[in-house]
Amino acid sequence: MTELGILFAEEERIQLAVREISQGILDMSDYVLAKSPIELAEAEVVGKNIRKSCDKINDDVHLARNTLGNLFTHATKITFKGKERPLHEMENELSLIHGDLEAIGSIAEKFFEAKDRKAAFDNLNQHYSELVEHVTSLMVSEAKLK
Repeated sequence: MTELGILFAEEERIQLAVREISQGILDMSDYVLAKSPIELAEAEVVGKNIRKSCDKINDDVHLARNTLGNLFTHATKITFKGKERPLHEMENELSLIHGDLEAIGSIAEKFFEAKDRKAAFDNLNQHYSELVEHVTSLMVSEAKLK
């Protein structure tokens, strides 16, 4: 498989895992006002599942960054999804995605023990919005947005 083929395969896995995170955050909204031990235990499980999805994407982000690293040795730009893209911009977006995933995973994992779960949920939503923005910026061509 070519280096660009690897990037496309990783893109599909990243998009699937982002949907898993989205579903987890939707599930997490049920536990913002949780008080009972059972509800908090359920919130803990949902948080751990979100963390697993974040870790899964981070593995793919790491592979994509390695692939870009290989491309840096012989190119400054590539044509990705019909658009010429500077490699350093793609790497920057991958770094931002990594940061968003780390924040989402940390918040989700500790959500059940948070003193202010509403604030934790708001922060979770904010980082998820940024994650979607960065993934979209990296992977969706302008033609698809129109």
